[in-house]
Amino acid sequence: MGVRALGVLGAGTMGAGIAQIGALGGYETRVYDALPGAAEKGVERLRAALERGTARGRWSEAEAEAAGGRVRPV
Repeated sequence: MGVRALGVLGAGTMGAGIAQIGALGGYETRVYDALPGAAEKGVERLRAALERGTARGRWSEAEAEAAGGRVRPV
């Protein structure tokens, strides 16, 4: 069995960071926030952070795209 998915409650700075690490680690990641629209904005910021990490050489473009594809707001 094992863990295949990750749920993050809160899409602020800390929640988005946790979701980013989970997605880069290969986990299907879902982000929830009680404020309307906050989860979507958090995922947008997360994907922008993945792009910045690629530009800085922290991970490849393919890794960033794959991680971004594993994150969804709920």
